[in-house]
Amino acid sequence: MANLVLATTNIEKDLTVLTTTSNMPTFEVDNPQGVALKVNSGAGNAVTVMAPGTPSLGAVLVDSQSDAIHAVTRAGGTGLTVNSSAGRVAGGLAGGTGAQITTRGGGTGIEVAADGTGVQIDAPQDDGVVVHAGGNGVLAVSSTAAGVFGASNRTMGVLGIGSTWGGVFWGGLLCASGSKNAAVLHPDGVHRLMHSLECPESWFEDFGRAKLRRGKARVRLDPTFLVLVRGGYHVFLSPEGECKGLYVTRQTRAGFEVREQGSGTSGAAFSYRVVARRKDVKGPRFKKVKLENPKQLLQRASKRIALRKSPGRGKLRAAGKGA
Repeated sequence: MANLVLATTNIEKDLTVLTTTSNMPTFEVDNPQGVALKVNSGAGNAVTVMAPGTPSLGAVLVDSQSDAIHAVTRAGGTGLTVNSSAGRVAGGLAGGTGAQITTRGGGTGIEVAADGTGVQIDAPQDDGVVVHAGGNGVLAVSSTAAGVFGASNRTMGVLGIGSTWGGVFWGGLLCASGSKNAAVLHPDGVHRLMHSLECPESWFEDFGRAKLRRGKARVRLDPTFLVLVRGGYHVFLSPEGECKGLYVTRQTRAGFEVREQGSGTSGAAFSYRVVARRKDVKGPRFKKVKLENPKQLLQRASKRIALRKSPGRGKLRAAGKGA
């Protein structure tokens, strides 16, 4: 049986309101056998909590070995809406799921507005956030700091898996203070790191093969490549047969001519590499950037996720005068 049941048909008149002016909880529910608090609402908000007092105390604190918060909306509304002007919006310590929100009808799963930390999650033994969505799993926008910040002491700070657009898609500048690598599975069963090339400007490159005919060859560049680059281009040749040497001449926008040195007339094959500046990105040479120290970012994040221990629990208490 429920510890407390509130039934109302007139929200304005019949709803029970509990208030307190002390540091003690307005009411506290302890039910180790089942659901601690269950609210069904057909029209308005199921639960509304306002805590304008001490900033260090949360409006809602949940300590659970299972789902700390389980919110479901079926009418296109918001599963969970939290507004805070100081400190954290939501903090939880749970042995199971910290917060589970299900929305049906095209509503918003979680909506957060905060001057401080929007969402704070501590999950030392399992996933911090698991999202299943028909649209964006996580959409984060910030006008002053990082939209999404991920940090890990043991493994990946941010993990992305995708079947169409790839694991991570970046719109705009992608900046990394370390190397950018590909983890390639070796036939021996161990992944090996392959490092990407870096250069002070933004370049595109293309490769191909051709063959001399009586010491000459005309190479036409791929039109798809040409529309993506600007300015002139560099050509690097590698002979793949006996010859006196090769050089580039009659270089135009559409292609170039390769000739054998010393007026040679061989039919040697060769490969070429073409490098040109990317058209849609300026990419100034050795552009200066100012980055925050990654260690300092991690230290600040670690301080933010230091959760307070929950207070002692007891049976249901309705606090009024003298509480």
